[in-house]
Formats: sequence, structure tokens, C-alpha cells
Amino acid sequence: MLRNSRYSPHVELEDETREFRFDPILADIKKHDDVWTVGEATIHHHIATTFKNAGCPCNPEKPYQHDFEKWEVTSDGTLKAPIKGITQGYKWFGVKVISPAFYLTKGSLQQVIRVTEIIKSTYLVNINDSCGLHVHVGVGDETFTFPHIRNLHALLYAFSPQLNSLHPARSETNSMFIPLRSIRGKDGRTLPRMEGAVRLLLTQNINDLYELTGVESRKTMSYNFNPIFKYEKESRGSGTVEFRQHEGTLDGEAIRIWIKTVVRLVEFARELIADPTYFTQLLSVLEQEDVEGEPPLCENEYTTIDFLMNARAWEPVLYYRERGIYKIRPLHYFPDYPREVGDEDAEIE
Repeated sequence: MLRNSRYSPHVELEDETREFRFDPILADIKKHDDVWTVGEATIHHHIATTFKNAGCPCNPEKPYQHDFEKWEVTSDGTLKAPIKGITQGYKWFGVKVISPAFYLTKGSLQQVIRVTEIIKSTYLVNINDSCGLHVHVGVGDETFTFPHIRNLHALLYAFSPQLNSLHPARSETNSMFIPLRSIRGKDGRTLPRMEGAVRLLLTQNINDLYELTGVESRKTMSYNFNPIFKYEKESRGSGTVEFRQHEGTLDGEAIRIWIKTVVRLVEFARELIADPTYFTQLLSVLEQEDVEGEPPLCENEYTTIDFLMNARAWEPVLYYRERGIYKIRPLHYFPDYPREVGDEDAEIE
């Protein structure tokens, strides 16, 4: 979220070096009947120009045109302005930044971090609960096979509590953070995670998996397989799986590690095709998960770190072991914001 005020009366901005005043481009002047005003076109053009000048490929004249080789800047109707109490006198713009389709290389990750630093050093930004980090993972020039897709479903279904503990607690009314749909038995009861994972692994084709997982609502869940199902049904390309549950952040290192985490999970699911015995052993740790009165395995016996170690995600293991599971989440990215209503750290129970 960017804030803008052409004639700001706020004393906290007197010495501000970041951008918060913008001259409207012609597209906004025409859109608003020649009124001197700033709109989304101006903001998107300014950010795209900043990216381009910093050496990150972007087209300021067409900041968003589905070009997978360039950074893109667009709006997102789900983004909300900050809480009441710090909005007076500011005009807020929800901004969505989309990276090129990168291969996972040191250089591409460095460019992602570079963009986060550009945003932080150039603009006044608010990160709140409406913001999110979405990562799409594909298989490059190859194609997702059905066993690969099936294994990934089972892996995410079985170990979602471990993965969820890496993120702030979310209300289940927030659709982006609902896990995969519960797998139910013939009697209608929700199957425990190990049984549900086995049920997924027993599917024989893409249509069975599509029906079992309730793909109709999948785009509103933590993991979106819709692009893969779509491409599979149309027999073109391979699509991607979208990981949607990470909080919005401009912490370049947190973004880098999460990208490496989800890419590793996709790789691991493919490796398990050739090693089903290891998958069986991995799932066996879930046998004790439903013991009444016991804490969840992710908080006690089989933790997030254990799971990442079993997946051989070594760098994420070191990072999350040092950071710990999610406890404190700042509501706003910049602590030098006007300290008004609700602008303090919130503890996640």
C-alpha cells in the first residue's frame, strides 16, 4: 500500500526523503476531466519507472501487460487502506507487484531482494493483513506428471499444520489462508491427516484428484492448483502451483527463504515418486496425531523443523530454527508511522 498527499499538512513528513508527492501523468488527467489529481495510472507508472531505472526490466508505459519477462505493477481490489486513525489526509493506493517468471538462481533471488529494497527506500509503504506474498512454482521446461501432482497434494495435506506454524495466525474467514479441503470418508467423517493423504495417493488420474480435492473453491485456499488442472485438461504446458499463505512482507530474506522452501517442497514431491517407502515412513509419524489431550505434533513431537529436515530443505531449516515459529507480527512495516490507533505490535496466540 502506498500513501500520497500532494499538499500534506503532517509534520512527520517535513524531513521525509521518500516519495509521497506525485505529478499526475496524462492518463490520469484525462480520466479525471483535466482535474489535477493522482490516480492508479500515475502511481503504477512511477513505480515501473523506478524499477526500470534501477535495472529491473519493466515497462512504465504499460506497467501491466502479462509479460512474464518483466516486472509488472498493477492494482488489487483485495488490498485495504490502513486502519482508521492514520488515514486522515492521505490517499492510499493498493499496489500489486509481479516478478518475471524466474528460474531459481542466486541472481534471480538477488533481484527479488533488490526490488524490496527499492520499494522500502523510495516509497512510504503500509503492510497490513490484507497484503500477501504469493509464489507460483512450476517445473521449468518440463511438465507436471500426475504422480508428481498427487504427491504434492498429499504432502501439503498431511503436513499443513507444520507449514502453517511458519505464518501468523489467520482467521478462517480470510479465504487466502484456508488449507486444502478436508478429505471425508464414505460415512462423511473428516479423515485424519494420514488417512486423508493416503486417500489422495490412491487416486488414479487427474479427474479423480480434481473431484476429491474440491477444485471449485481451490483458488480461495492456501494452495492453488487450478493452473495445473487447467493446463492438464487442455493438454498444453504444465501450469504452476500457487502458494498463497505467506503474509505480506518486504523482508527480502524472509521472501527468499520462503521461495526456496516452496520450491524445495515441489522438488521433494517429485523425488518421492521414486521413493514411495520413504513417503510411507514420513506419513507414519502422523499415526499418533489424534491422541486425545495431546498437543499437535507440530508443537511437540514432530515439528516444522523436523519436517523440513526430512524434506532436505537445509537452508530453510537453519533460517526457521533461528527465527522460531511465528510469534510476533508488526501491523505496519515502518515503525516511524504516526503512532495512533492500533499502531503497535500484535502478539499472535
